[in-house]
Amino acid sequence: MEFHSYLTRKKLVNYAKSKDIAITAYSSFGDASYLSMGIVDKSSGFVSLMENKTILDIAKNHSVTAAQVLLRWAVQQNISVIPKSTNTERMSLNIQVYNFVLSDEEMKWIDDLNKDMRFVDPDFYLCGYPFYAN
Repeated sequence: MEFHSYLTRKKLVNYAKSKDIAITAYSSFGDASYLSMGIVDKSSGFVSLMENKTILDIAKNHSVTAAQVLLRWAVQQNISVIPKSTNTERMSLNIQVYNFVLSDEEMKWIDDLNKDMRFVDPDFYLCGYPFYAN
């Protein structure tokens, strides 16, 4: 499912966990590739997850990248992630999320970024077809 800090889907995550259903998250970096596609409008004041001050502050505190913080946040909730990259350096960094642990406070700060904001929204392409549920 689409799952990132701007779309935390707590109700669905809690339900899946209560039924022992494993979750695999895609779009863990939120808008990363959608900016270039024009789906996200930065002129509206939108801040990318990779540029979000909270994420950057946590990354700096652990001497890791913003991407690693975003992946660790999901992994620390026992959610599998499938980050996409064609860059070998980033692929290597993406797997290095087991060298640090986010505090409960940091986890909450990231949870609090939720905006129920989808980037992989079929409505963008299907003009109102009810394709998904929360």
